[in-house]
Amino acid sequence: MASRPRNPFTPGFGRHPTIVVGRDEILADAREAFGDDWHPTRKMLLQAHRGSGKTVLLDEIQDIATAAGWLVVQEDAGTRDTSISARLTTRLLSYLDEHDPDARRRITGGSVSVLGIGASVSTELSDDHDSPGGLRETLEAVLDLDDGRPTGVLLSIDEIHEASRDDVHAIGNAIQHLDRSSQPIGVLLAGLPPDADVEKEPTFLSRCHAPKIEILRDDEIEQGLIETAATAGWVFDSDALELAVNTTAGFPYMMQLVGWEATKVTRRRREGTAITYGDVALAVPEARRTLARSVLFHIDKRLTPTEKEFLVAMAHDSGPSKMKDIRERMGQTAQYVNVYRNRLLDASLIQQIKHGHVDFAVPGHRAELRADVGYAAAQASHARRND
Repeated sequence: MASRPRNPFTPGFGRHPTIVVGRDEILADAREAFGDDWHPTRKMLLQAHRGSGKTVLLDEIQDIATAAGWLVVQEDAGTRDTSISARLTTRLLSYLDEHDPDARRRITGGSVSVLGIGASVSTELSDDHDSPGGLRETLEAVLDLDDGRPTGVLLSIDEIHEASRDDVHAIGNAIQHLDRSSQPIGVLLAGLPPDADVEKEPTFLSRCHAPKIEILRDDEIEQGLIETAATAGWVFDSDALELAVNTTAGFPYMMQLVGWEATKVTRRRREGTAITYGDVALAVPEARRTLARSVLFHIDKRLTPTEKEFLVAMAHDSGPSKMKDIRERMGQTAQYVNVYRNRLLDASLIQQIKHGHVDFAVPGHRAELRADVGYAAAQASHARRND
């Protein structure tokens, strides 16, 4: 018997999808950024919740920069053994070692502490330079190379929400110094939206170009499902495709989950490569369980009590919620409730359907909140107010 086609869907975090759909405008801006003498998109901050596709965008933009001749230096802020500045500097020093050992030796003539947190980078800086100088001087040396000089340098940092404020300031200072000198420098950052109850994010982050990473349109999800399946010879029946698109609700990670689980069910149920409505229907519960465990749990941990209350008030409805009903359930003024509506819109946790109507943006969030003990308590409180 011939071997069955592979499963082409990739629902694991950090896994690059076989087919990338949507985000055309963001990627078009990136292509312009690395082709111009200067472009604001070279300082980009991608903020969105897990499963929204920001790491995929990070990878795509890095590929665009590399194709344009830029040196991409990538790090993850979630690794806390040393500061990000120190790790970036070390990578740049390795590049100098390959292309101009003399330049590296000039940089590594002395030694200073980076941020004073245990990591150190050897430099030849004079005493009047502050700690960001290690990164700045090394960047300048790379951009000064006679042989092996890249078109520019892009510092790419994932999980930036895990970085300390000192680290963010250090990187920002180095970038801004080189930017003022008209050097071809860029920074690409990706991370979770800031918590509403923490101090204001560093100024450098607020000055970065921050495109809104919205949910995908139905036609983009349909394209992603069809084209991804086709790479391994699978095909969705029309009614199966419709159910898969509706279940995904525009969420990139959910598209991968539904596609993966549906393909897995099909492989186990029969020969052939047609994914049926029944296959998708059997796949949906497991896809939703995985989404709740890996995405919704982490989203709910980051919500303030009032943001959670707003979402619980929405969960009373089986479809889009009217703002006036949410205000009534929360027992608050329109001005007060609108503050939290705007926060949740900015965080891409809800979407405005039409004037005065909002709905959940992450599939399964309504059901997850309804299973929470707070939902039952909210229902009881609402019923008492209406007695």
